[in-house]
This record gives sequence, C-alpha cells and structure tokens, in this order.
Amino acid sequence: MVRAATALWLRLRYMTPVTMYYKLTAPFTPVGSYLTVSQGVVGANGKSPIPNTGAVGIDGAPLPAACQHLMGPTQGNLQAALACMTAHGYRGYLTYQPASRFWAFQGIETGIFVALAAALLGVTFWVLKRRDA
Repeated sequence: MVRAATALWLRLRYMTPVTMYYKLTAPFTPVGSYLTVSQGVVGANGKSPIPNTGAVGIDGAPLPAACQHLMGPTQGNLQAALACMTAHGYRGYLTYQPASRFWAFQGIETGIFVALAAALLGVTFWVLKRRDA
C-alpha cells in the first residue's frame, strides 16, 4: 500500500516537473525516457479550456467556432482542424519528469523507506518493552 502510494502519487512530486508547450500540428516528444505527469491542450489564455460536452473537439478541448466546420460529421480533416486551433492560440502541453532525475528519485525513495522502517522498528521496540513478560 505504501509502495503503491509512493509510486503513483509521491514520485510525481519529488521535484518540480518540466512543462513544455508545443504547436498542435507538431507534437513534442522529449529526448530519451520520461515519466508523464500530465498532458493536454491549453487555450490562448494559457488555461485549460472548459471540457467539450459536444461531439466536436480534440483531446477534450472544444473547437473554436471558426474551426468547427473542419470536423463535421461527414468530414474530419484533423490536420486542418489542428492548424485552425493553433491559429486561434491553442497549444499542447506536456508536463513530465525527465529520466535524468532517476537516481535522485531513487535516493529520495530510499530515504523515505529507511525512515519509515526506522520509525516502525522504534515503535516495535517501544511496544515490546512496555509489554508484560
């Protein structure tokens, strides 16, 4: 349980992750390995758009009104829609932990588990010492 919580929740927060913004027409992939924290689309204001509730949208982001005709039910020109969204200030983002932090993360996790083991060992000795023989 502790190991799973560490791997799924804490590991993403040991160090401030790197965030890269890119054009929707040219997706970004970091060099080498990485641990994805989050990714998606942001609007011209730099904030995530309100999730799309209609049928027209890309990665949960609603298409601007000027771009909706490019992704209609009969035609689906994804590249043209992405280019249109880029022209309206939309961009993609990827937040990740680079692989270069692997050993630092291993050191942090080692420290966490050694401290937890020492605390549990101390509690065990305390309980056993107070117990009647």
